[in-house]
Amino acid sequence: MSLDRYVSQLAFEPDEFQRRAFEILERNESIVVSAPTGAGKTLIAEAAVHRSVEGGGRAFYTTPIKALSNQKFADLSLVYGQERVAETVRLAKMNLAVHGLGGDIRQGNTYYEDL
Repeated sequence: MSLDRYVSQLAFEPDEFQRRAFEILERNESIVVSAPTGAGKTLIAEAAVHRSVEGGGRAFYTTPIKALSNQKFADLSLVYGQERVAETVRLAKMNLAVHGLGGDIRQGNTYYEDL
């Protein structure tokens, strides 16, 4: 699933590191992005969600705090529709404080059995 359409709808040009990340996603490879707050990591994550959804897959978007999880759920619901986010995208809202940083989110939850 090409990210060309996603990028063409942006109101700005992605930075070089974002374009390089998109290329990696296009090759269906994994990527870890480490950059300062405000540098543009979220754009890469949203592009990965877009690619997954458009390809009929599912996406998991985790955040370190519940408020950010709720905000991202609202943002993605505006783009894909709340029902689609809840059912098709299967956005996993979680608060790491509940599970602990060393916890396994699959424990006690059958949704994660195929991971």
